[in-house]
Amino acid sequence: MDHVPPSVAAAYGWIVLNGLRGSGKSTLARRFAERRGVQAVDLDARVRRRFGGRTIAEIWRTDGEPAFRAAEAEAVSEVLAEPPGVLALGGGTAMVPEAAGRLARAVGQEGACVIYLRTSPERLAARLAADRVSGAAAAADRPPLQRSS
Repeated sequence: MDHVPPSVAAAYGWIVLNGLRGSGKSTLARRFAERRGVQAVDLDARVRRRFGGRTIAEIWRTDGEPAFRAAEAEAVSEVLAEPPGVLALGGGTAMVPEAAGRLARAVGQEGACVIYLRTSPERLAARLAADRVSGAAAAADRPPLQRSS
């Protein structure tokens, strides 16, 4: 939490945290929002509500990635229309053109600030492995990572 200067909180509307799965977006969003006295929004949780609370892995299996990504883009627009707070994006949200466009408008026209949480591959691997070993809900909620060819 000490990486984000308090001046950032005072200067912007929405603070949007972006990064890979396991980079700490949701955890930091809660901490930062508490410090700012604003709402923290976990985009994955918003999307899950649109699908009746099913896990992301279940949504991907039954409805497919395109349906999930469409709901994700809609949820970004919905959240950014609310009073400013701290938004933790999903790990792939910024790759969705509609979501990326809405985020760009929020930055360019509405004073939002997007912060990319850079984390080493070793730390990401350790966090994801710890989630699997501990049986953390986050690990069961996600579709499996796939190796690209």
